Amino acid sequence: MALGIPKTLGHIWIGHLPPPQAWMQSWKDHHPDWNYVLYDNEALFSRRWRHQALITEYYRRGEYAGVSDLMRYQILHEMGGFLPEADSICLRPTDELWSEPALYSVYENEEKKPGLISPFLAATPNHPYLHYINMRIQRRVKIETLQAAWRSVGNQFLKKAMAAKPAEGVVIFPSHTFIPQHKSGPRYAGNDPVYCDQLWGTTHDIYEDAPQSTEIDALRAQHIARLEAKR
Repeated sequence: MALGIPKTLGHIWIGHLPPPQAWMQSWKDHHPDWNYVLYDNEALFSRRWRHQALITEYYRRGEYAGVSDLMRYQILHEMGGFLPEADSICLRPTDELWSEPALYSVYENEEKKPGLISPFLAATPNHPYLHYINMRIQRRVKIETLQAAWRSVGNQFLKKAMAAKPAEGVVIFPSHTFIPQHKSGPRYAGNDPVYCDQLWGTTHDIYEDAPQSTEIDALRAQHIARLEAKR
């Protein structure tokens, strides 16, 4: 089956915690013929990003979700492919989902968070709606008024952006497709396919082998200095 997106699978993992290798491996196991790319700290530091100042500020605040969202919009716009969340476990191959050239996302939860979608999962390269999203960030999101990541560049930002401009060429899956259980709700019990378990790693603080606080402070100082050099 021909896919509507490039057959590239990746994860974004930024910050001081070691990546959850077992969870990430589950995606590789179910997509053995996909090219895999890890966008980690070194990938972050290796280039200058379109929204570099915002990325640096979110990193300084320790809001790695904001860094990840801004990287995600640029990576998907430039290269396309599929970027599932690193704090999820894949349950089955996803190839059947990407049947057309489009920009893909998923609702966070239709009942708990109506209208909110997760930052985009997959795309064809140079999708025009991603261009719109990146331009909207460039024009409207300023460091002086920067809020929590989910508000300024994540789910709530996307809801407002889609209200302002019709989401042409965008496919939004039902929440249970990739988020079968919201952090504050029951698990999906229907008959539709579920492709992964979303673990809400940061929310539930379930990451293991975290460095000591002194190590974290030293790492963050080094990382911020490298980001500042890109501005």
